[in-house]
Amino acid sequence: MVKISDSFSTVSISLPSYKDSEVIISTKIAVKDVIDTEEIKGDMNIAVNLASRMIKSWNFKDDEGNNLPVEKKYVEQLPTDDLEFVLEAIKPYIKKKQNLDKTT
Repeated sequence: MVKISDSFSTVSISLPSYKDSEVIISTKIAVKDVIDTEEIKGDMNIAVNLASRMIKSWNFKDDEGNNLPVEKKYVEQLPTDDLEFVLEAIKPYIKKKQNLDKTT
């Protein structure tokens, strides 16, 4: 049986600012996730939105020690260097969207 999810794999990375971090990211992004960014303006907003969709899990905790969910509001709190590190995996998708914006 072939499943759409078969082509989506993940990799584990550690963010430069958080040596003990483990961030699991998808190596691909779904068409739906790209479509959902079409109305978003601004490169940083697009980047945060896509990064929050590509990050599948992480080991960040809140002040009480509870797992922080992977949500846009928490991705926005990362240092820019770490966001850029995550974005290396999705840079081709951001460029494709920017090119589409220029032609419409």
